[in-house]
Amino acid sequence: MITTLGAVYAEIPNANAIPRPVWNLILPLDFQTMYELGDKKTTQIPYKTVFTGIGVDHFSIDINGLHGSVPLDLRDPIDLPPRDIVTNIGTSEHVMDGQEMCFRNIHNLSSRRMVHWVPYGRSMLFHGLYGYDLTFFERLAAINHYVIEKLYMLPYGPRGIMKIACTSFRKTVDNEFKWPGYESIHAKQLNKRGQWRFPPLPRTVPAQPRSAPAEANGIAELTPS
Repeated sequence: MITTLGAVYAEIPNANAIPRPVWNLILPLDFQTMYELGDKKTTQIPYKTVFTGIGVDHFSIDINGLHGSVPLDLRDPIDLPPRDIVTNIGTSEHVMDGQEMCFRNIHNLSSRRMVHWVPYGRSMLFHGLYGYDLTFFERLAAINHYVIEKLYMLPYGPRGIMKIACTSFRKTVDNEFKWPGYESIHAKQLNKRGQWRFPPLPRTVPAQPRSAPAEANGIAELTPS
């Protein structure tokens, strides 16, 4: 079982196709079957190619049906057998008018682990339709009896101006999914110019997010001892 970022780059072909912070969120590679939400491709190599290359039974779900993904709509119930892990790497924020069903599908499709890499709060003005506070994932875990393995906000992109809400859950019981509500989800609205933008916030002082651990961006494990 691969547990460190150093081992990822030493043992996995095309490991660079997946960003280091995403690897650190997904680690350890303790799964043999997975669902991937979205036809994920950061470079020219789809994530599917990387995971199937190390023997993972990989099944991607994307309404576009590209690169071997199955064209299913995450706003509808998905009746497929559970797999070891479900990854939501920048997908749920694009599911318009279907957040509850999307997270219900993630819950039902996972037998052990769920990983989320999504926009934090209101930090991504030009990407996706939703942003998530860390409290959303805390509530989601509490009412569904997930063990929180990782939960942090990660500065990302040029000068760290984008922020990612990162979490890794482990299922402890096979319970009926419960929805925590929309209180900690920020939804964009269509403005007069036909642009999707966040509406103004009430005049309150926002809580400071917890920062990512040092190893989350892949620096710590790559530093020579």
